[in-house]
Amino acid sequence: MELRLRLGLRRLRGRGGVPELVARVLTYAVLLPAGLLFAGLLASGTYHAARAGRGLRVDVPVGAMFFGIWQAWTAVAMSLQEREGVDLERFLLYPLPARRLFTYGVISSVIGDPFALFWCVLLGGGFAGAAAGRFGPWLVPLAALFLLFAAATASFVVVIQEATGRLLRGKRTREVVIAVLYVGLAAGGVALAGGRRSLDLHRLQAVGAWLQWLAWPAALATRAARPLFSGSVAAALPWLAGLLAATATAG
Repeated sequence: MELRLRLGLRRLRGRGGVPELVARVLTYAVLLPAGLLFAGLLASGTYHAARAGRGLRVDVPVGAMFFGIWQAWTAVAMSLQEREGVDLERFLLYPLPARRLFTYGVISSVIGDPFALFWCVLLGGGFAGAAAGRFGPWLVPLAALFLLFAAATASFVVVIQEATGRLLRGKRTREVVIAVLYVGLAAGGVALAGGRRSLDLHRLQAVGAWLQWLAWPAALATRAARPLFSGSVAAALPWLAGLLAATATAG
């Protein structure tokens, strides 16, 4: 935190520091009310999910919450400028263990980033709705799950930023990757639109079930949350352990 604070103060003292500070304050002023609004919507969904306990009234809101927040968090973080990410190579110059520096960088990126704070407010709304729907000891592992999901997503974003920053240094490489991404999305849309037969739909569902693990923070969190909402804490523990292990490995 001290390292992040020193770097932030140095940036504010430089050219353009005051306008950047004003922009950040305005960003917080806009995102906080919006975050509270969407947090209320998520609270409504998790409230009804906690009351239902099982079925689509649990699967749909829980899956939408975790995958939606993961997708938005990752997309917004990847669209930020490179200097907003955690520069691991710069941090390694300090006489501290690399894992500790990485952990500090991830925590400070969540606390100091207004968009990351926005996603955390949404998660808080989801937890508040579940607590209002069914209060009890099951909220303890649910709170741990929400915290692990936020840490896992932040670690995932930092690793992706570092990897893409190294792989896409060349302008041509970046253009090729973006073109391949758009072509892949277009091909997937065409295949989905043309999948009229039940066999095609089953194949698409199988591919989607496999591809969801690329978004492992959301996939593991969803698998852990479903038994928690149904009241089976023991069934959620392996998925919680898997999420913890994957987060530690990413860090």
